[in-house]
Amino acid sequence: MSFVFESGKRLAASAAAVATLLVAPMAGATPWESYLKLPTPHNARQVRSIEYSGGISEPVGAEDLKVLERQVIALDPDAFELTYRLSQATNPGALQDALLGILARPLRGNPEFFLAQASRLDRSCKSFAWALNATGLENADRTDAQSYEISRRREALMTVTNAPFVNVKRNCLALLPADTRGAGGRSEYVAR
Repeated sequence: MSFVFESGKRLAASAAAVATLLVAPMAGATPWESYLKLPTPHNARQVRSIEYSGGISEPVGAEDLKVLERQVIALDPDAFELTYRLSQATNPGALQDALLGILARPLRGNPEFFLAQASRLDRSCKSFAWALNATGLENADRTDAQSYEISRRREALMTVTNAPFVNVKRNCLALLPADTRGAGGRSEYVAR
C-alpha cells in the first residue's frame, strides 16, 4: 500500500515538474533560447526578437532556424506568427531572407494554413510578397525551376475555396506574376 502511495507522489511530482518546464522560461535564458530548447506554442508567443544570453551578439545559426522551420512545417500557428514577427523586425539581409523563406514552406503543401495565417497577420498579403515569390537559393540560377515553383504555388493557392480566405487569396495571387516566366526570367515551362 505504501508503495502505491509513494509511486503516486512521485508521479504527481514528475507531472508538476513537466508542467513547470512547459510554461517556465529556462533560467538565465532569453525567450529565444527558451524557445529553441523547448519550441512550444507558449514559448513562441514569448519571443519578440532573436537575442542570446550574456549580451553575446552571435549570428543566428542555421540549426536555430531549423528548429523554427520544423515547427512552421508542422503547421504551428504560433511558430508561423513568430517567424512573421521576426521577419518584420529584422533588417534586410540573409537572416530576413531565411525567415521569409520559412514562411513560404507551407505554401504548396497546405495553402489553406498559409492563407489562414496571412489572414490573421496581414490581409493585404503585401508583407508576404517576398515569401510568395522567392524560390530559394537552390533555384538562384535555375529560371525554369523558379517558374515551375511559382506556378505550383499559384495552383496550390487556387485550390483554397473556403469563404473566409477568398479576399486574402486574391491579394496573395495578385502578388505572384501571372506569367511564370516573369518569376525568374525566361522559361518554356507554363503551368497547365
